[in-house]
This record gives sequence, C-alpha cells and structure tokens, in this order.
Amino acid sequence: MLYENDSGSTGTITFAAAASHFRYIEINFTDNNGKAGGYTKVYKPDGKTIMLHIAEAASQIYYRQTPYVISGTSMTPTTASASYVRFSGTALTISSATNYIKIVRVIGRA
Repeated sequence: MLYENDSGSTGTITFAAAASHFRYIEINFTDNNGKAGGYTKVYKPDGKTIMLHIAEAASQIYYRQTPYVISGTSMTPTTASASYVRFSGTALTISSATNYIKIVRVIGRA
C-alpha cells in the first residue's frame, strides 16, 4: 500500500515508496461528496500526468475531472485544469480551478 485515506484527499498525497519502483500503480478515488468513485491503473507511473474523471447522475448530472502529476513519492493535482460540469434540466454550469476528486488509495504493483 503506497497511500490510504478512507476520507480521501484533494491535495498532494505522499507515497510510502517512489513510483519508479513499480511496474504499475492502482488508484482508487471518489468525488468530493462520496457518491461516485473510480479506479484506474497507471503503467510506468513515474513522471506521468493522468486525468481522473467521474460522472454521477441523480436529479442532476455531474462530470468532474482533475489532472494529476505522478513524480517520485508524490501525486499532485493540477487544479488550474480541474473542473466540473453540471447539467440540470436545460441549464449548464461549469466550474474550474477546483479539485472535486479525492484520492482514497494507491497500491503499487511490481
């Protein structure tokens, strides 16, 4: 286990070991209100920028996205490119520069 936080974190997270030690990492994440989640694998993770995204549908439809930079022992959100889009009936709301995705768990696989 490289990182674990059941509450999740929207900020920079620190791994227990450098990403370069692993063939791939598995990332578990959720949205800011804990209603939707996701999972992804990143092969040869060190030095990569990835985009994490979640779609949630209820009375409104939300699409949230945040790019993350994986480098050494950290994973940092690039909030300048983070955003969400909300569809409510015929109205569309766009918000940017805020991270709405929380990292919950990162596992390294050799």
